[in-house]
Amino acid sequence: KHIGFLAEDFQDNDITDIIGIDKEGIADYIAYDRLPVYNFIVIKNQQKRINELETRISNLSDIFPK
Repeated sequence: KHIGFLAEDFQDNDITDIIGIDKEGIADYIAYDRLPVYNFIVIKNQQKRINELETRISNLSDIFPK
């Protein structure tokens, strides 16, 4: 039994820079060597969003103290 990803799931979510597409335009394989770079970008963007939300919470806490 193997554990892995489905290339189609990446294609369905418009993450096409780490998959190979066949002649019919269907996801054919995942370029696993590119996955860590993609993960880094996603984590970086999520951290930016977390920081923005923490700032908003802090600002709201100043306006509406407990």
